[in-house]
Amino acid sequence: MTISNESFEQRKYFLRRTIARLERRLSKRQAHSRKYSWIRLAIFLTGLVLTILGALSYEPAGWAFACLSILIFIPVALVHRRIDKSADQHRLYIKIKQQHLARTELDWGKIPEYRCESPNPEHPFDVDLKICGPHSLHHLIDTAPSVEGSQLLRDWLLTTHPDKSFIAERQALLREMAPHSAFRDALLLNFHMHSDHRLEGKNILNWLKQRYDNLPLIRSLIIGICLSVINWILFVGNQAGLMPAWWSISGTVYILFILGQRKIWSGLLDEMIYVDGDLKRSMVLFRYLENRKYARIPKFAKMCQPFIDPKTKPSRLLNYLQLISIAVGLRSNMVLGMLLNVACPWDFIWAYQLRRAKEKLADQFPKWLETCSHVEALLSLSNFVYLHPHYHFPIIQQNETPFVQFKNIGHPLIPHAKRIHNDFAVEKLGNIALITGSNMSGKSTFLRTLGISLCLAYVGAPVDAALCRIPLMDIFTCMHVDDSLEAGISQFYAEVKRLKAVLMRIRSDGTFPVFFLVDEIYRGTNNRERLIGSKAYVRELLQHNAVGLISTHDLELTSMEQEFTAVKNYHFRETVVNNKMVFDYTLHNGPCPTTNALKIMQLEGLPVEENS
Repeated sequence: MTISNESFEQRKYFLRRTIARLERRLSKRQAHSRKYSWIRLAIFLTGLVLTILGALSYEPAGWAFACLSILIFIPVALVHRRIDKSADQHRLYIKIKQQHLARTELDWGKIPEYRCESPNPEHPFDVDLKICGPHSLHHLIDTAPSVEGSQLLRDWLLTTHPDKSFIAERQALLREMAPHSAFRDALLLNFHMHSDHRLEGKNILNWLKQRYDNLPLIRSLIIGICLSVINWILFVGNQAGLMPAWWSISGTVYILFILGQRKIWSGLLDEMIYVDGDLKRSMVLFRYLENRKYARIPKFAKMCQPFIDPKTKPSRLLNYLQLISIAVGLRSNMVLGMLLNVACPWDFIWAYQLRRAKEKLADQFPKWLETCSHVEALLSLSNFVYLHPHYHFPIIQQNETPFVQFKNIGHPLIPHAKRIHNDFAVEKLGNIALITGSNMSGKSTFLRTLGISLCLAYVGAPVDAALCRIPLMDIFTCMHVDDSLEAGISQFYAEVKRLKAVLMRIRSDGTFPVFFLVDEIYRGTNNRERLIGSKAYVRELLQHNAVGLISTHDLELTSMEQEFTAVKNYHFRETVVNNKMVFDYTLHNGPCPTTNALKIMQLEGLPVEENS
């Protein structure tokens, strides 16, 4: 994969062309559907008229016309139904492709709503780097049909303990699966044709944990069957004139027994109705993975092994569960349920079958759900790779120089047309980059660019960079710190607590060095105390196994570059053109030569002292 704006534009052009082609096909199917609607109406009206006229002149002719009309109407209706189904598939396929295009253009209004957990402010970098939540990295990548698949992808992105072998394995899988967009789209199409809701596997897992005592159920089933058989024998014997109406007595005993025991096991059957929707959704996903061909994707096939191995394939058990679901569903009609239980111990039979199926499902379903969640999370990432062919996979290195290196790196959550790319490198472990610059010049965005790129790298995904060479590091940030009215915490105190957490992580001497990102250090206090505290904090950081960036407005802090060789200054700058601030968002070496706060005040019409 080579980085190229042209390849990205070609991908978007291909998506638009595909959408246009699908829309033309949909238009044809809608026209055919309208034509068949008129044909069906014509057949119905013609058949009705001929049937009435035939019946008035010669009754058998009326019946003949009625039968002929039905024979013609049924196949036409079936063809019409297939056309409408094809039209529905095309509508959904267009929607899927439009969502893909929206992901490339960051058109959040056309991307499905975010439906996962809220960002965790206690996490080392979740909130600061916008990993989770609406309009986040997770929101951009996630296409999982199940809640579990979405949550697993979220956990991958929030990992605080990167693993080199895991990253290498993930990169190999993504390289293999990225070109197979038809596989991913077909899974989404197949699932959403059957359901508008996400699969919530936890509902099924909770249902499987609920167990019932086997012995009372078996005893009730045996007694119920015996009473039912006796009742039918006596009823048939009475109808044949061989015995008196003893069946009325046995029937009364049987009904009383059924009514007395039915309440005990009706809960088991009612629970089946509760999870029926999620069971059907899981069946759609499992069957799709079970019926695919994996010859061209051997690495992915190993992941899907539980759906490929005949010994563990879910279809047989799930098909039987579907049969049980149909049988249980019949009893939801009060009249039909009563008749079925009068005829035989219907509830007992299917409660027993359901209990047996639950025992088998409890052994297999967690493994199927876990595998399916991994598949969904991987397919979300592979779709991200496919939609961004100009991104590059990072190189994971160890103890090399430069320690961290990015070339032409950009932020994936900034629209491509507005995205500015920069080069950045840290020569050695222990080095600190001080970023100065005016307000709105791009300091915070640049810090987030590096952090979010590391998150993508550690999940095995590519990043928007021509080159990304990084070691394994723990990411910890202090950027977006808010006060808490409920806890009585000021913004400054909240920042102090966060900076302490960063320092404690660095002092803990973990497996990997810490990559820290601190934005506007000690912003909540006065200039003098901020400078004193900032210098002390930087000196402490230099004593430990860490590397990172600190942005600040205090130009005095840049003097630490002369004091410590491990400190290096960078800055972002701006120019004033026609009384407007113009930013290039480009990283430059050295401390910032200008400030713009007074200029911004002046441009907005606020009073500024002339001698300032």
